[in-house]
Amino acid sequence: MKQVQTPPQADDFSHEKPLISLAEPVALNVDADAWAGRMARASALYRKDPLARAGEGNVQYSTAQFHGRVTTTWLATNEGTIVRKTAQEYQEVFAVGTQAPDGMRLDRRMSRRGARFGTSTRLLLLRVMRWI
Repeated sequence: MKQVQTPPQADDFSHEKPLISLAEPVALNVDADAWAGRMARASALYRKDPLARAGEGNVQYSTAQFHGRVTTTWLATNEGTIVRKTAQEYQEVFAVGTQAPDGMRLDRRMSRRGARFGTSTRLLLLRVMRWI
Protein backbone atom coordinates (compact mmCIF):
# COMPACT_ATOMS: atom_id res chain seq x y z
CA MET A 1 0.00 0.00 0.00
CA LYS A 2 1.28 3.43 -0.91
CA GLN A 3 1.96 6.00 1.84
CA VAL A 4 0.14 9.33 1.33
CA GLN A 5 1.08 12.48 3.17
CA THR A 6 -1.39 15.36 3.30
CA PRO A 7 0.13 18.81 3.71
CA PRO A 8 -1.29 21.00 6.50
CA GLN A 9 -4.39 22.89 5.40
CA ALA A 10 -5.74 26.27 6.39
CA ASP A 11 -8.79 26.58 8.63
CA ASP A 12 -12.10 26.11 6.83
CA PHE A 13 -13.82 28.94 8.66
CA SER A 14 -12.87 32.49 9.45
CA HIS A 15 -12.57 33.49 13.10
CA GLU A 16 -15.04 36.29 13.80
CA LYS A 17 -16.37 37.71 17.01
CA PRO A 18 -19.91 36.54 17.75
CA LEU A 19 -22.60 38.98 16.67
CA ILE A 20 -25.09 40.13 19.29
CA SER A 21 -27.99 42.12 17.83
CA LEU A 22 -31.13 42.41 19.91
CA ALA A 23 -33.80 44.56 18.30
CA GLU A 24 -36.45 45.88 20.64
CA PRO A 25 -39.65 43.82 20.64
CA VAL A 26 -42.52 45.51 18.81
CA ALA A 27 -46.12 45.44 19.96
CA LEU A 28 -48.92 45.20 17.42
CA ASN A 29 -50.27 48.72 17.02
CA VAL A 30 -53.65 48.58 15.30
CA ASP A 31 -56.53 51.03 15.56
CA ALA A 32 -59.18 48.30 15.55
CA ASP A 33 -62.11 50.70 15.23
CA ALA A 34 -60.56 52.51 12.26
CA TRP A 35 -59.81 49.23 10.45
CA ALA A 36 -63.27 47.82 11.21
CA GLY A 37 -64.77 50.95 9.66
CA ARG A 38 -62.47 50.76 6.67
CA MET A 39 -63.39 47.12 6.00
CA ALA A 40 -67.11 47.85 6.45
CA ARG A 41 -66.98 50.76 4.01
CA ALA A 42 -65.00 48.70 1.48
CA SER A 43 -67.26 45.66 1.67
CA ALA A 44 -70.37 47.86 1.29
CA LEU A 45 -68.96 49.53 -1.81
CA TYR A 46 -71.33 47.69 -4.16
CA ARG A 47 -74.24 49.63 -2.65
CA LYS A 48 -72.82 53.02 -3.59
CA ASP A 49 -70.39 52.82 -6.48
CA PRO A 50 -71.98 52.69 -9.99
CA LEU A 51 -69.28 50.36 -11.38
CA ALA A 52 -69.72 47.93 -8.51
CA ARG A 53 -73.54 48.15 -8.63
CA ALA A 54 -73.53 47.27 -12.33
CA GLY A 55 -72.36 43.75 -11.51
CA GLU A 56 -74.04 43.23 -8.16
CA GLY A 57 -76.64 40.85 -9.62
CA ASN A 58 -73.85 38.45 -10.50
CA VAL A 59 -72.12 38.54 -7.10
CA GLN A 60 -72.89 35.54 -4.88
CA TYR A 61 -70.53 36.48 -2.10
CA SER A 62 -67.95 39.07 -1.20
CA THR A 63 -65.62 39.27 1.76
CA ALA A 64 -63.23 41.81 3.22
CA GLN A 65 -60.62 40.79 5.80
CA PHE A 66 -57.84 42.47 7.73
CA HIS A 67 -54.95 40.73 9.47
CA GLY A 68 -52.20 42.25 11.56
CA ARG A 69 -49.29 40.48 13.22
CA VAL A 70 -45.91 40.96 14.75
CA THR A 71 -43.26 38.28 14.31
CA THR A 72 -40.15 37.96 16.46
CA THR A 73 -37.35 35.84 15.03
CA TRP A 74 -34.47 34.53 17.13
CA LEU A 75 -31.17 33.09 15.94
CA ALA A 76 -28.63 31.61 18.36
CA THR A 77 -25.55 29.69 17.27
CA ASN A 78 -23.09 27.53 19.15
CA GLU A 79 -20.42 30.14 18.35
CA GLY A 80 -22.09 32.81 20.47
CA THR A 81 -24.10 34.75 17.89
CA ILE A 82 -27.47 35.93 19.19
CA VAL A 83 -29.90 37.83 16.94
CA ARG A 84 -33.44 38.96 17.68
CA LYS A 85 -35.43 40.87 15.08
CA THR A 86 -39.06 41.84 14.94
CA ALA A 87 -41.31 42.79 12.06
CA GLN A 88 -44.88 43.94 11.83
CA GLU A 89 -47.08 43.13 8.89
CA TYR A 90 -50.60 44.05 7.87
CA GLN A 91 -52.74 42.40 5.22
CA GLU A 92 -56.01 43.29 3.50
CA VAL A 93 -57.90 40.62 1.56
CA PHE A 94 -60.91 41.12 -0.69
CA ALA A 95 -62.73 38.32 -2.46
CA VAL A 96 -65.75 38.18 -4.77
CA GLY A 97 -67.44 35.11 -6.19
CA THR A 98 -70.04 34.27 -8.79
CA GLN A 99 -71.15 31.31 -10.86
CA ALA A 100 -70.91 30.86 -14.62
CA PRO A 101 -73.95 29.73 -16.63
CA ASP A 102 -72.47 26.23 -16.84
CA GLY A 103 -72.30 26.03 -13.03
CA MET A 104 -68.57 26.59 -12.63
CA ARG A 105 -67.73 28.73 -9.61
CA LEU A 106 -65.64 31.79 -10.33
CA ASP A 107 -63.70 33.32 -7.47
CA ARG A 108 -61.44 36.35 -7.50
CA ARG A 109 -59.27 37.46 -4.64
CA MET A 110 -56.88 40.32 -4.22
CA SER A 111 -54.69 40.95 -1.24
CA ARG A 112 -51.87 43.17 -0.28
CA ARG A 113 -49.53 43.15 2.64
CA GLY A 114 -46.90 45.41 4.02
CA ALA A 115 -45.78 47.49 6.95
CA ARG A 116 -48.18 50.28 5.89
CA PHE A 117 -50.66 51.03 3.13
CA GLY A 118 -50.81 53.99 0.77
CA THR A 119 -53.34 52.93 -1.87
CA SER A 120 -56.94 53.42 -0.84
CA THR A 121 -58.96 50.36 0.07
CA ARG A 122 -61.72 51.59 -2.27
CA LEU A 123 -59.41 51.44 -5.31
CA LEU A 124 -58.25 47.96 -4.37
CA LEU A 125 -61.81 46.69 -4.04
CA LEU A 126 -62.83 48.30 -7.35
CA ARG A 127 -60.10 46.28 -9.07
CA VAL A 128 -61.61 43.11 -7.61
CA MET A 129 -65.12 44.11 -8.71
CA ARG A 130 -63.95 44.68 -12.31
CA TRP A 131 -62.96 41.02 -12.53
CA ILE A 132 -66.52 39.82 -12.10
